[in-house]
Amino acid sequence: MLRNVNKERRKAIRMLSSRHVRVLATIVLMTGLFAVIEIPRINSYDLRNRILRARQTLKSKSPDRRLQEGNETLKIAWFMSFPDAGVVYITRLIHTVSQTSTSSNDGTMMIDAQGHPYGIESNSIPVYENQNGPSLSSGSLPLPETYILTRTHSHGTCFDCPPWKYLGPAAELMHKRANNHAMSIVDGTTRNVEYSMDLVEKMVILVRDPMDNIAARFSNKVRREVNSGNTAYGTMYPKNKIGFAKYCDDMNGGTYGDKEKNWYTSKGFWEEAFHIPCRSEFVKLFSFYNNVRILGLTHELEMKTVSVKGFAVDVDNTIDDVFDFVNLTRVNPPPVNLLGSGERLFLSFYTHDERYFIALLAKKMLHPEVYDGFATYLDKYLF
Repeated sequence: MLRNVNKERRKAIRMLSSRHVRVLATIVLMTGLFAVIEIPRINSYDLRNRILRARQTLKSKSPDRRLQEGNETLKIAWFMSFPDAGVVYITRLIHTVSQTSTSSNDGTMMIDAQGHPYGIESNSIPVYENQNGPSLSSGSLPLPETYILTRTHSHGTCFDCPPWKYLGPAAELMHKRANNHAMSIVDGTTRNVEYSMDLVEKMVILVRDPMDNIAARFSNKVRREVNSGNTAYGTMYPKNKIGFAKYCDDMNGGTYGDKEKNWYTSKGFWEEAFHIPCRSEFVKLFSFYNNVRILGLTHELEMKTVSVKGFAVDVDNTIDDVFDFVNLTRVNPPPVNLLGSGERLFLSFYTHDERYFIALLAKKMLHPEVYDGFATYLDKYLF
């Protein structure tokens, strides 16, 4: 009998031990599973990015997300430029040659067949039917098939504003956040909407001779002031070399002169900027294009930089380059060139020394990859 009791006892011990092993194994397995999940999420930047992308993919397949239909498979290629870099002229050229429309984040304006912008009298024409997005720049041209070039001027292009509006971390952050917001007119009311970054895949960056760009911006500012009823502004700053010089002197000695000196000194380029007319305008322009590149890298966009000079002196190859990038097809030949050589239109507005310091400022401020886009305009002044 004692032997039977010992036998039953040993059997119970084995069963108990087996349960302990299974429990322990379960604990070990679960602990290892949590370790596999948690440690890479905390410590691996690359894996975290993959997880975020996976979440975005899952979100895109969620049944409660609005389905894309028809034109909603069309992707956006931002057409990025500093104001008065010539984007309206190039947009008209693209309309003419491709016979398809572009779009704009400024949905309160359109471009007519002659390339003139005009205010919308009725509703904006949205690119997408079932989700937020930009508005068409032409009401008479069809949509392209793959990518729609979308004009945007981003952030940091203000007139008469302090340096932190266009330099530093806050300006860079605003630059990143501004471009997937679009204005439109609906039933007489202007709306501002945010659209999904999932729609944006590419970016075409248009650059112009910086001296031409800033002089043209001055000229258009005078025109807008006069057209709005401020005729004294046109008298004070005539649209010529003398008016530009006075305007730049007033800007350099204006309200933010001391702040500009402090900021530009801290950034390491005050000595170059000091000698430049309208120095804050050139700092804005160069900072803008630095932020454009940061924006593209942040969102992993394919980027292509093209120049106004290219559209002027090498129009066929430049058009082919852009059209290949955004899958457009030539239908018509380009219109008659109105750009001249695409540079030095306002060369007389600047002295030789001023041109040298503008080129030096660009070299000092711009990331090397960004400066490459301006080299055709500025290298000649450095030697």
